[in-house]
Amino acid sequence: MTYTNNRMQTFTFGYDSGLHLDDSELFNYQYAYDVSQGVLSSVTVEPGERDVSLLYLASDEDKGNINTFDAIIDYDARIGKPGTLTLNGYSIKCMFIASEPDDYWYKEGYMRRDMTLLVLSKYWERITTHTFMASGDLGTTGKGYPHDYPYDYTAQSGMTSLTNDSDFPSDFVLRMYGPCTD
Repeated sequence: MTYTNNRMQTFTFGYDSGLHLDDSELFNYQYAYDVSQGVLSSVTVEPGERDVSLLYLASDEDKGNINTFDAIIDYDARIGKPGTLTLNGYSIKCMFIASEPDDYWYKEGYMRRDMTLLVLSKYWERITTHTFMASGDLGTTGKGYPHDYPYDYTAQSGMTSLTNDSDFPSDFVLRMYGPCTD
């Protein structure tokens, strides 16, 4: 799991950093709903606070990692913009807003911190990027002529399709650079 702040600084939880996710409500959710005159009108997941417990197990050379983690998460809180928590290709917009060391340096290299994470996104998202090539960029496997032209003919058109493999509708952004036609 990785946290990335608005400066694009990242902190990766796990064995290498010594900071581990111990116990959390990170994946908890509750659907909110509206009922009017006996008819269900909407069902949504509301953003909100999640309790997260972190376990810090540090060797002598890792002791500075907790300060690095604090600097990365504090930047977002101070400027009031959420960072991104990423796990297995899925991400969510969030910000650490409270911290309470429980067993602060209970033993050498051991600390537990209870933190509050403000989750601003409704859902964990997986962002994928697809690139569509213009028909002139597909190669020269089409018609060949004995004379050279300033362009190449292709055997296929530049049209393609994109399939949403999710069970639900997904937001998307379509950007086209240069002249476009239907």
